[in-house]
Amino acid sequence: MALDDIITSIDKENKKEIAKLQKEADNRAKDIQVETDAKKKELHSVILEEVTKEAETFVAQAEYALRMKQKNALLQKKQALITEAYDKALLKLKDLDDAQYGDIVSRLLKEMGTGDFEIVPAKGREDITKRAVEAAGKGYTVSSETIEAVGGFKAVSKDVEIDNTFGSLLESMKDDLDVTVSETLFT
Repeated sequence: MALDDIITSIDKENKKEIAKLQKEADNRAKDIQVETDAKKKELHSVILEEVTKEAETFVAQAEYALRMKQKNALLQKKQALITEAYDKALLKLKDLDDAQYGDIVSRLLKEMGTGDFEIVPAKGREDITKRAVEAAGKGYTVSSETIEAVGGFKAVSKDVEIDNTFGSLLESMKDDLDVTVSETLFT
């Protein structure tokens, strides 16, 4: 019986050791589960934070793009209005009566330097231009040719050509006038 007692004792010890190891394994499994849950929670927070930042960045970029598109559309509309204002100004210059037209051409001729210029008038305004050239007294000649222009003239010499057509003059002043026209139209 002593052998049976030894076997029973060893068996009890083994069962105790197995129970102890099982308890340690269960505790270790619980610890691992708690640790895994904490890591999952932390990873979830990090991912959520990154996704939120990316979404905020995307929204900010979309809002910026929309604002730029709106500003661009507004600028295009303003530019169209400015162009329309210039076109209307050119039409008003076209409709000047002979006296007003002659005054403007005379001023343009007086501002020119001296030289051997031939004045090429706008078609339909030849007589008025000729009178203005004679009144300027600078010795310019008037060409029998004409140019297609709303008004004004071109002064041509051997070395230089001066474009004093109303369209060209408005265009050359456009950069300086854009600010003034914008302020007048949009304030």
